[in-house]
Amino acid sequence: MNKTCLLLWCLLPSSLAAQDVSRYLEGAVPEKDGRVVFTREVAAPGLSRAALFARVEEMAGKRFAGEGDERAGTIYANADEGVVICHGREYLVFVQKALVLDRALVDYQVTYTCDDGKCTMEVARVRYLYGEESPVRYLAEEWITDKHAYDKKRGRLLRGNDKFRVKTIDLVDGLESLLAETARGGGVMLPSLVSSPSAGVPSREGYRRVLPVEMDGNFINMLLNGSLLLSGEGEGSVTRWGGIGYLFDRPVVYCFADPGATPGTTYTLTWSATGQWPGFYREVIFECRALFSRQLAPGDLAAGELKNVHPLPCLHAGEIVAAWVK
Repeated sequence: MNKTCLLLWCLLPSSLAAQDVSRYLEGAVPEKDGRVVFTREVAAPGLSRAALFARVEEMAGKRFAGEGDERAGTIYANADEGVVICHGREYLVFVQKALVLDRALVDYQVTYTCDDGKCTMEVARVRYLYGEESPVRYLAEEWITDKHAYDKKRGRLLRGNDKFRVKTIDLVDGLESLLAETARGGGVMLPSLVSSPSAGVPSREGYRRVLPVEMDGNFINMLLNGSLLLSGEGEGSVTRWGGIGYLFDRPVVYCFADPGATPGTTYTLTWSATGQWPGFYREVIFECRALFSRQLAPGDLAAGELKNVHPLPCLHAGEIVAAWVK
């Protein structure tokens, strides 16, 4: 399999992935006084309480910025105590395919307690809303604990509860990683394992920002009834060839553009409807971070009838940083 075919195979959505499930099994969801409470401690060598508090408060302000949602964000911060408390509200995405979106809205509280040389993080009050039309409310204590989600006799997670348990543990692990990066002085927000509509991206007038998983419609039909414009450092390149999917567990959009197009490290891919398109949107803008670019060669094309295509396009795949629709 050549590199181009391998990349396209990776872009196809898939719910199957080899992973170590042992960390999700018995004892993975701790309880304190009958409540689910995840406690993680991160070392911060050489940092005073005040210095660490300043870093954590800044990080939390960005991570939990609730765009248009007053229920998300920093709800308490006290430098003297070294305490920052935040309310998280975001989506856990279980399955995302072309016509399938399975997700739950999760609410939770994070308490950061800073001290000299360390910070303790507690994640508690975890609640889920599941279902798009008539959401059902689940409590973590009644849904993801060993009692409700783990079959001790068979040594495995129970179907239905398992996805909530796995994604919640992944969420906590991601928050711990971000805290560790903050303690080390890193200024880059780590990729989240969840989808959140708040990422500090400036708004676009006349457009509504959506998560990639929230987009309605069939993207293949959209491409057949519109055009794609790749815009970056160089001149724009128009193409009708492309798609959306996953690469390295990140939502991506890819396109085959004119070989002269040089989009750079960040670029936009804009789809515009043509004619009497009856779909959900008239225009979609993807803001992308470049992941892969490669000029196709004749040997990359397996179909004989395509070998005479000239000039051969260049394949660009970019992580979707933000998606805008109107």
